[in-house]
Amino acid sequence: MAKDPVRKALKLLVLASASTCFLCQMGTISRQYLEGATTASLEYVGRKSLLLPSVTVCSSVPYKWRDAMFTEEDFLEGTFAAEEIFDNVCI
Repeated sequence: MAKDPVRKALKLLVLASASTCFLCQMGTISRQYLEGATTASLEYVGRKSLLLPSVTVCSSVPYKWRDAMFTEEDFLEGTFAAEEIFDNVCI
């Protein structure tokens, strides 16, 4: 008989915390709906607020070739070295 009140209290605590979390989520969803947000616009707003890079070296391709690079050695051979980047005329 002693376990029954403890179980009821525990069930009540879990139910209260789940209900609180549900109501908080519904409040957030409702607020975003009233602001006219969609899934695509929520993702776009996150990317829109990112800062631009402070240095843009060149608008050219980032790799020497467009093949798959399966090993680290292929990756290192396919990327430009610092000497190749700073010796470029597009700076």
